[in-house]
Amino acid sequence: RLRQTCPDALRLIPDNSSCCCGCNPNVRLYKYGPGMSFGPHIDESNTVQIQLTTEDAATTSAAEDIMTETTRTVTATTRYTMLLYLSACQGGATRFELPPNSTTTTRNTTRKTAKNADQDVAFAPQVGALLLHLHGDDCLTHQADPVRGTEAKYVLRTDLVEMA
Repeated sequence: RLRQTCPDALRLIPDNSSCCCGCNPNVRLYKYGPGMSFGPHIDESNTVQIQLTTEDAATTSAAEDIMTETTRTVTATTRYTMLLYLSACQGGATRFELPPNSTTTTRNTTRKTAKNADQDVAFAPQVGALLLHLHGDDCLTHQADPVRGTEAKYVLRTDLVEMA
């Protein structure tokens, strides 16, 4: 079902050899209370077993197409971290550090950057927002800023997985 709604940009991994095929069955719920944070880290890739369901059309003798489902277990590798924000709060942004002297590419430009806190990218929690970012070898160092005020931050986390 995910594959049907997944944007084309996520169907092919940057090296064009793999396809996102589902979610990691290990779903986590994070709660950050006032003052809580998560220091700089990267998210590692993991190997997981997932169930893939495919639909096949079979034609009957009456020339009717009947759809049948086939489920199989496959080995896949986590590739993207998927964070679904369940609450808003003061502070608590997910902050990504750009690597020193990195090259950033947008649709029409490529530029060199030097490490500078002003160039970090921060995503503030918003109810219902979904944040995807690469992990494993391509993961940027990131952190969760401290939650301020009295409201907790709740985040549902899983990973998109790829199968070569």
